[in-house]
Amino acid sequence: MTQLTMLDSNTKQRIVHAAVQAPSADNSQPWCYNWQGDRLNIYRDSRYSGHATDSTFVLTDLAIGCAIENAKLAAAQLGYKVCCQLFPEGEASLLSACLTFSLAEQELDASMIQLAEQIEKRCTDRRLPFSGVLSEQTLQALTQSITSDAVKVHCFTERAKITALAKTIKLAEAIRFKSELLHQELFSTVNFVDDKPTQGMTPAMLGIEAPARPFFRLISKWSTMQKFNLIGAAAMVAMRSVSLPLRLSPALAVITTSGQGRSAIIDAGQQLQRFWLSATRQGLAVHPYAAPGVLTLANPQLDNKLNQQLTLVKQQLQASFGVTEQVVMFFRLGYKAGSPVRSLRRSVSELEYKMAP
Repeated sequence: MTQLTMLDSNTKQRIVHAAVQAPSADNSQPWCYNWQGDRLNIYRDSRYSGHATDSTFVLTDLAIGCAIENAKLAAAQLGYKVCCQLFPEGEASLLSACLTFSLAEQELDASMIQLAEQIEKRCTDRRLPFSGVLSEQTLQALTQSITSDAVKVHCFTERAKITALAKTIKLAEAIRFKSELLHQELFSTVNFVDDKPTQGMTPAMLGIEAPARPFFRLISKWSTMQKFNLIGAAAMVAMRSVSLPLRLSPALAVITTSGQGRSAIIDAGQQLQRFWLSATRQGLAVHPYAAPGVLTLANPQLDNKLNQQLTLVKQQLQASFGVTEQVVMFFRLGYKAGSPVRSLRRSVSELEYKMAP
């Protein structure tokens, strides 16, 4: 029996297109979808989730949260409200969320429309340097973008505070290059052949300058990375990716959550996306740093020495934000003319979830 729907095919296409413009770790796009009437089902794609730093699905749940928020904002732009149910079949199921759409009975919040307009513009910018000064009005807009009681955004413009937090971010980032598991996870998503992949990243998308790309390709082999680590290569890579950029940026922000469990991480992902879209609306360049939050949430299998370093990251984060606030993600913020090389997306048709016969 065919189920009657209120949404036409064009509306559905626009909503899904907006959803899959969401950010995901290393552009993994760990999602797929299908429609059942006016209900959009969003699934975790087991091919691209549950590995290494995603062993607790923290990266996948953050990405799906971002996708849900994009879908909600796009729907608002089209005059629809959304009811979202998380894990309707339990957390063990691939089905992460069901979004049901209905016509809005009253005018929706104008801020949702404003954020929806930024979905296509939002991107990661890893270029150097960022400049300018964030006004109080801009900082207030970033703070007010958060709508969940469990999620907070903290913005820092004081140089001493940014420098202190940079040390923690750098420590976490270096762990990614000291662990074979995390190193292989990172480079499995880097495409050195195709300069326009629809999934994963290229060195240009990662903001690696042309002169440094041969070295970056060289250290993509773990055996080579191990040798370079004997002379402190991981720390040097982290210095280039964290210390230098933050020294050349006017602001640092962090998203934290007091929530627990996977639903709380999806909620944090939704708020993270609202923050990022708000920053885009303010004309800011945005560079995320996921390692401190993700590693402390995922607790990947590391050796004793690296576990001690990860414990130190946790302790430093707790000293900065308290034991009840879990860091989700840091963001480098500032102003930058021009556009970075952007990551691409798979087509909507490729992402449709095929039900078992």
